[in-house]
Amino acid sequence: MSQRVKKLVMAAAVAALAAPAQAQNLLEEVIVTAQKREQSATDVPLSITAYSEDFLESVGIEGFERLSAFTPGLVVQEQSPNNPAFVIRGITSDTGSAQRQSRVSIYQDGIDISRARGAVVDLFDIERVEIVKGPQATLFGSAASVGAISVISNKPTDELEGSVLFGLGNYDESKLSGMISGPLAGDKLRARLAFVKKKRDGYIKNRDGDAGSARPGGADAHDLNGKDTFGTRLVLDSRPVDPLLLEFIAQYQKDTPPGTAFKSAVLEPVGGTTDPNSDAELSPNGARNSAYLGGRLGVDRDVQSYTFTSVYETEEAWSFTGIANYREFDSYEVFDADGSWSNLLQAAEDAEGEQWSFEVRANYDDGDRWAGFIGASVFDEDGYQRAPTEGDTGLLTPLALACILDDCDATTARNLLAGPENGVLYAAEFTNFGETRTYSIYADATYRVTDNLGVTLGGRYVSYEKTSGYAATSDFGLLRINFGETGNEVVESDEETSDAFLPRFIIDYDVSESTKLYLNLGRGHSSEVVDVGPNPFAEGLAVPDIVVTIIDEETVDNIEIGFKSVLDDGNLVLEGAAFYQIYSDFQTSIIDNLQEITVTVDEAVQQGVELSVNYAPTDNWFTFFNAAWIDSELENDDVDGDLVDFDGNRFRLQPETALSAGLRYSFAACDGFFDTGAYWDYRSSVFFEENNAPVVGIPIKQGSYSVWSLRAGYSDGEERYRVQFYVNNLLDEEFVLDGGNTGGSLGSPTFIAGPPRMWGGDVTLFF
Repeated sequence: MSQRVKKLVMAAAVAALAAPAQAQNLLEEVIVTAQKREQSATDVPLSITAYSEDFLESVGIEGFERLSAFTPGLVVQEQSPNNPAFVIRGITSDTGSAQRQSRVSIYQDGIDISRARGAVVDLFDIERVEIVKGPQATLFGSAASVGAISVISNKPTDELEGSVLFGLGNYDESKLSGMISGPLAGDKLRARLAFVKKKRDGYIKNRDGDAGSARPGGADAHDLNGKDTFGTRLVLDSRPVDPLLLEFIAQYQKDTPPGTAFKSAVLEPVGGTTDPNSDAELSPNGARNSAYLGGRLGVDRDVQSYTFTSVYETEEAWSFTGIANYREFDSYEVFDADGSWSNLLQAAEDAEGEQWSFEVRANYDDGDRWAGFIGASVFDEDGYQRAPTEGDTGLLTPLALACILDDCDATTARNLLAGPENGVLYAAEFTNFGETRTYSIYADATYRVTDNLGVTLGGRYVSYEKTSGYAATSDFGLLRINFGETGNEVVESDEETSDAFLPRFIIDYDVSESTKLYLNLGRGHSSEVVDVGPNPFAEGLAVPDIVVTIIDEETVDNIEIGFKSVLDDGNLVLEGAAFYQIYSDFQTSIIDNLQEITVTVDEAVQQGVELSVNYAPTDNWFTFFNAAWIDSELENDDVDGDLVDFDGNRFRLQPETALSAGLRYSFAACDGFFDTGAYWDYRSSVFFEENNAPVVGIPIKQGSYSVWSLRAGYSDGEERYRVQFYVNNLLDEEFVLDGGNTGGSLGSPTFIAGPPRMWGGDVTLFF
């Protein structure tokens, strides 16, 4: 154990003795395993943010979106559980295509769950979360080209214990969660079972079907942007003999929220406005079921995972780990692409993914000079993304389109709109398929040259085997539209192989017992894309050929310098980093003929600074401040036939400045203790599309905004119960999560409103 870790442990122990029962501040040592061994977060020479279970519960972090409010350099946007975007240091990972790789590795209990449509998991009964920024291929696989988020669940306990939580809030929010943990067979077998059930109505009303709407009648349309989640986790562990630990984790999550509020910025609801934070009128599938699309607006998503881990620890410096996993997700979302009462384009996304993986690793740590690991893994993934669409052919006539874009009055709109019960519908379906098998060999070693100076050298060699496919079918009646028809027969590529070597090099130096400096050099990449689809350069109305295009791999070279200081007897922790990154063949996408097309940009560069301050002047007070500043732009013209020109543009969803701060006060009273906290999050303006351009004169961006939240609670001194109250978005700030979307390609860009003021409370009983 280093002097720095010893100091933190002693400071935490002193604080525990001096403070009233449980009334401890949140400045505590967090042990992380980002480098495949246990270390204090302040001892790791990386830009890493780690939060313990106490911190997550105290500030109300139950999902990735709220996690990003407290993490410098991280933005998480959840349009729905089916459609998240993870942004680390300004680079977005959000593709739903089965043919493309994620840029941010999402890990859950040691397993890569990065595929976007299956990546959102509820953060319940969590031991800690680690967010590592910058390329981390050696540590978290080739998908960690810009960073990684690792979620670690709580483990079974030696003694029987449990808890149950009941919560209520506005928008008819309800929450029930609990866990029970303890031994099943003495010290040979332990178990932990946890669950969560959360439901909340949407905060954007959908007027579809109401009296006075464009299509009155039908069922009541569900309000938009709601939640409905059930999750459960079973953890079993056993030590049949002292050196051997066996662990099995089974996880399941079901999400069935109502539809996403893609609201048109051009087409007003009847009697309403285009303000994305006001009522919407998403029709006809808000109040009616579409037989072709499979229902009304909303999401139906299932995720399940089964992991078996074995760890054998020798009496010497070695330990050996094996991890096997099977995971699958099935997600279906119906959404209104034009964002209005118009039946111009209704759509769905049907995404499925199946993966299995196996990894073996040997770790070495002599407790003095040497530490490191060597391992090998295989990861196999098979999935598809299907996009059925339908609409009214009458709306594709020049007269109807002109009326829509000129903002028809309600009477004219009704005359032009042929409902699905008497109109002539067009239908189309596009599917991309992807099969990828990845083989990796990796190694990493740290040598303490002196007590103060350490050198780390590591690398991962990765080999890919990829096959992609495409299928499409359409029925447009007399209309002839250039979409790429295959009669729904799958056109498949040959198997393509590629490989890469991804190194990292770190020098860290303890300038004193309290301060560490480090230099981190690393490379990340997104593998080449085997793209199968219609030729994007086809001209005229001819149905384009289906072609196979190999899109070059994206590489990122990262230079980072940073520091970590633990001062004032462990009561003040300062961390900062400055980085410079160069991207070659940056992969992004555009919507062309209603389909996502991958394109590359010659080069992209960015530089930035991150700072984190955590201070606990007394046992009762805790405060923090986080800041991230990024300056970046895409450079040179698109290399794929000048489909687009992003030269000089900013990345999508990338705020130039992000700030957050918090203050928490705890005190003993009434035979227990109270805690109160105030938290603030600020984001500068962002673009929602990488072309940074208005659509039909409407800026596709969000200006700067900030959000306040408050929390207060009481726990009895005997640890029998806890009561908490919260208000999020205290000042009811109006902002949008995303804009443009599919509707932008139709001349009807859509925007998704962020959550308004939300309040509630919960009671937790412990036993």
